[in-house]
Amino acid sequence: GEEYVNKMATIRIVDLQGKLVEEMKLSLQEGMNEVIYEHGYGKVGTFIYTLILDGKPIDSKRMVFAN
Repeated sequence: GEEYVNKMATIRIVDLQGKLVEEMKLSLQEGMNEVIYEHGYGKVGTFIYTLILDGKPIDSKRMVFAN
């Protein structure tokens, strides 16, 4: 919603063991926000990504990479 516009957000990606894989900072805009993540060839498995706004985790989801 509107309350997220122009806030600094972080997308944190960890593996199932909780090891940090990637952390990306982004500035949220109104509407749909898209993040392109180049995970690199050969990185397969299930990962958890978390949206963090103003230092607070908002939502976490799983994603699966397959070659």
